[in-house]
Amino acid sequence: GGFLGSIAVGSVFYLFAPHIFAVHLPLLIPYFLLIGLCADIGDLIESAYKRAAAKKDSGSLMPGRGGLLDSIDSLLFSAPFFYYIGTILLK
Repeated sequence: GGFLGSIAVGSVFYLFAPHIFAVHLPLLIPYFLLIGLCADIGDLIESAYKRAAAKKDSGSLMPGRGGLLDSIDSLLFSAPFFYYIGTILLK
């Protein structure tokens, strides 16, 4: 679902702002898939850190959600990838 979601959101963004991208939509689909993969990797690495620390939650700031880090773990890996690859390859 996350991979299809990243393709769907990226495609909708392309439809609203095609002038931002230097390539056409079919060439961007692997890029959107890699962003989804980076989000999954960020989630897995954060879960591994919590297991190594023997903690169920990464904090108490957001009770019931596993902590603040659980809410942003996917962004920690996908946002830098989006920025650097986007500025290098898509201009």
